[in-house]
Amino acid sequence: MEDNIRVTMVEPGAVETALAERTMDEEAQEGIRALYQLDLLPPEDIASAIANCVSRPERVSVNEILIRLTQQANQPTGVDRLKPRRE
Repeated sequence: MEDNIRVTMVEPGAVETALAERTMDEEAQEGIRALYQLDLLPPEDIASAIANCVSRPERVSVNEILIRLTQQANQPTGVDRLKPRRE
């Protein structure tokens, strides 16, 4: 490729965001509330991974970044299978 354009797909797991307050769909809100029972990833974890990706030399292309909570890592999709955090 002449332009050396690199594309990376970033797939974050459960990240601490204000998403629940901005989502109008009730079913989606329930799923997000279930995630809030976990120790969520701070946004800085995702930002750090992206910064690492874009700072690679031009010869390196990171095609995909999948970042999940340890609790979420071995689970299929769906928050119903996640274990809530212990208090």
